[in-house]
Amino acid sequence: MNRKLRVGLLGIGGRARFFTDVVKNYPHTELAAVCDNNPQAMARSVEEKNIHDVAQYTDFKDMLDDAGLDLVLACTPVEYHCEHTIMALEKGVNVMGEVPVAANMDQARQMVQAVRKAKAKYFFGENECFAKPVLIVKEMIKAGLLGDIHYAEGEYLHDSKKLGEYTPWRYETLLGIKGITYGTHSLGPILSWLDWDRVKKVMCAGGGSRFVKPDKTPYVRDSTTVMLCKTEKDVLIKIKNDFVSPRPSIMQFVLQGTKGAFESKRGIPDSKDYIWIQDIVGSTEERPRSFHDNADTWLPLSVFEARYLPQLFKEWVWYAKNYGAHDGADAFEFISIVNSILNDVEPYVDIHRGLDMTLPGIMSKTSMENNGEWVDVPDSRLWL
Repeated sequence: MNRKLRVGLLGIGGRARFFTDVVKNYPHTELAAVCDNNPQAMARSVEEKNIHDVAQYTDFKDMLDDAGLDLVLACTPVEYHCEHTIMALEKGVNVMGEVPVAANMDQARQMVQAVRKAKAKYFFGENECFAKPVLIVKEMIKAGLLGDIHYAEGEYLHDSKKLGEYTPWRYETLLGIKGITYGTHSLGPILSWLDWDRVKKVMCAGGGSRFVKPDKTPYVRDSTTVMLCKTEKDVLIKIKNDFVSPRPSIMQFVLQGTKGAFESKRGIPDSKDYIWIQDIVGSTEERPRSFHDNADTWLPLSVFEARYLPQLFKEWVWYAKNYGAHDGADAFEFISIVNSILNDVEPYVDIHRGLDMTLPGIMSKTSMENNGEWVDVPDSRLWL
């Protein structure tokens, strides 16, 4: 394909606007259309991003019919992920669907059937899998520097009460359901580090609801919820969510292998990503002199970027820094999607890997309903 890919953004009044500059400034794509069912919200984003010359739609079907798209980034509320993905695929348009894959098991099954039938590609939009530290750590694990990973933690703590006030749908999804139903940001990177080992069972417990909504009714979601996962290869994973307690937002990861460990930054001032390697290897240029003879010293992960950031992204670090939200993860995710389409390679995060991140959360609700018992997580690859 010699021409640029024509890209549409669905949900431009909200999450999709973060992709505007990413699409406009990548040499292989053009922003062809934007859509939102809220004209006022769309108008604000159009003004903010100065995209008055881009075709605007309030009906997704009209955009799919008229805009001649090659790819749509569907960034809509959770309950619409299934509907909008299937609409795009049935039109032969490649689609990235936001997280989680679907709102429930029935929708998840519909999605699998639609992707199997489609000629277009589906990409699961878990951007945290494309965060630079995540990509570097993955390559270091592949190189054997941490040995066999046998334990991992992922925490996502983000006070979202204000978000719920001006996006009420979050009261029914993010804040209105018990369990780790929005755990893909934490689980996704971990599963990528585990070479896509699959969670086979989960148990989940919450610490009770401690806060109330503006109407004085309590949040359904527990203030803090923890899910334990066991994988097919017997790795133990702990996922922790808290979306209502007042505190600065953090995304935190811990990895433990037989030869090393990783501790990500916690979001507090001056915190950094650190890695510890039992057998320090590599050239002396890769690490500060003070680390040469001290095997008990944590190394800044940034020391290893030049060697272990994947080649696909190395020349685009400047692009991710300037145009990609979420510390550049959105930009690297978009590069991977476009590369998959242009070179006809499999999506890095396809429907099944997306469901490997999503289905444990859906089943965590069942665990909570059964007093925290272990429950099995289905494998979407086995669905008929």
